[in-house]
Amino acid sequence: MKKLFPAIIMFLLVFPSFSSAMNGMEIYNQYMKNEKKNKNKFGNAILEHESITGGIVISGKIYIKENKSRVESTIMESPESAMVKKGHKTIMIDDGKNVSTFSSEGEFYSFPRGEEDEDDDEDSKPLSVNFISKETVSGLECYKIEANFKYGEKSEMWISVNDFLLVKESMENGSIVEINSDFREVSGILIPFKSQSIEDGQTIETSTLKSVKLNANTDDSLYDPTKIKGYKKSF
Repeated sequence: MKKLFPAIIMFLLVFPSFSSAMNGMEIYNQYMKNEKKNKNKFGNAILEHESITGGIVISGKIYIKENKSRVESTIMESPESAMVKKGHKTIMIDDGKNVSTFSSEGEFYSFPRGEEDEDDDEDSKPLSVNFISKETVSGLECYKIEANFKYGEKSEMWISVNDFLLVKESMENGSIVEINSDFREVSGILIPFKSQSIEDGQTIETSTLKSVKLNANTDDSLYDPTKIKGYKKSF
């Protein structure tokens, strides 16, 4: 009995680590729960960002107010071969019912906003999720999981251990990769200030947040397309 006692103590010490270990689906569900919680905190926000795609540098500002949004974009740099030129500006307004897009050249488009469908949310849920390993990505310890969806689609995801943030995602057998980095705390939540899109091993887009303001109080007129010069109803 005396020889068994230390072994029993060791078992009791080690066993909780096994019982508290999370499986793949539990990690995924915790990540989705965290996403929804953080999304609610973005109900009223102002974000400034810069993105680079194919040599085109875009400076933008995003306003969010509950179910409405306004996205302003300006081309800061553009190769001569590109169709869009330096100084080109666009404004896209989602007023909760319609999405309207305006350009500095006087172009205007408007179409009804699609309704969110709960069935689509159900279809987007994975059929199964496998835990693969733990890896460090962007300086954060992550759970690496593989989510299996309908029609044979798969996605490898790296979810941070401490905060259940999406740090990296690999799709279509690794041909498409999204990486988030430079996580900073803003109003109590961690936000990636840099993201990178990679296709077939080549970086196609890099986006950097310049500033983030949550709980922002923005004027309702920002989300009214009729306030834009040249507005015309097309339906």
